[in-house]
Amino acid sequence: MAKELALDWPSLLGSNFYFWFWEWWNHGVFSEEQFPKLEYFKLAMEIYKQNDMFDMLKKEKIVPKMKELYNVSSVIEAVKKHTQHDPQIKCYTHAKLRVLALYEIRVCLTTDGRSYRDCPDPHGTCGTTHLLYPK
Repeated sequence: MAKELALDWPSLLGSNFYFWFWEWWNHGVFSEEQFPKLEYFKLAMEIYKQNDMFDMLKKEKIVPKMKELYNVSSVIEAVKKHTQHDPQIKCYTHAKLRVLALYEIRVCLTTDGRSYRDCPDPHGTCGTTHLLYPK
């Protein structure tokens, strides 16, 4: 499982182990009765494989570009078109360009982990106007 996680869900900022610990502590621990650690990470990988976010966005003509801004709502709608539910998106401020840049798209699940549901606060940390989808 660690090899699969390292390939498909690596940390972008440091140690994979600490990243996965963080994910478990902030998300997985709440479902521990139903999904022990290994099952939680297996489910996470299953969901990842079912939801190629890059492909979903590409199908809606939203592709990584360093100088083009996309409407925040169009990113949300692109994902919703494929999952039938609102995702939640997360952004950071691009230091050089001083614009919000997309770095995470979350899908939310029902408590059994098998069905999607609308995420709270779909705009997340991206505001309501425009964002960069960096390469």
